[in-house]
Amino acid sequence: MRITSLFLMLILAMPALAIEVAGVEVSNKITIGGETLTLNGAGIRSKFIVKVYVGSLYLAKKQSNAKAVIDADVKSRIGMQLVYSVGKKKMVAALNDGLEKNLDAATLASLKPRVARFNAMFPDLRDGDHVALDYIPGKGTEVVINGASKGVVKGADFNRALKSIWLGKKPVTGDLKEAMLGQ
Repeated sequence: MRITSLFLMLILAMPALAIEVAGVEVSNKITIGGETLTLNGAGIRSKFIVKVYVGSLYLAKKQSNAKAVIDADVKSRIGMQLVYSVGKKKMVAALNDGLEKNLDAATLASLKPRVARFNAMFPDLRDGDHVALDYIPGKGTEVVINGASKGVVKGADFNRALKSIWLGKKPVTGDLKEAMLGQ
């Protein structure tokens, strides 16, 4: 009994290595370019009653202020673990809709060539696919799908625009924004 109690105490004292969101295991820590980032928060992106993906946000230190996260020129990751298959056309349309809702016309126009490059990186996505949008200051935003790099889009301004899709004034869903901000 004493050994069982000690064992149970040790297990409870150990930090969790992952959390589960909608049946998807989300790691508490990742590494980008040699730097460890911590899960800031994760939640589900639903469209009507369909669960589409688990969205996650990783930062060097936790932050609950959306504007501070968007404006910070630091390493970060936005992850999307698909739980429903989405065609390229629909995924690109949803991402572009998020940009249009959160950016003024001049900013959107200035980003147009980079948005087109970004859109071209997406294939049809299937249930179980993982998309990582890794930002490294001075390099840009690397699009990684199922562990394979699809390319890099340069610019801190592009990354700020991208983060606004989930964290801006008109996010894809308010619930996902709150979850990614750890609220």
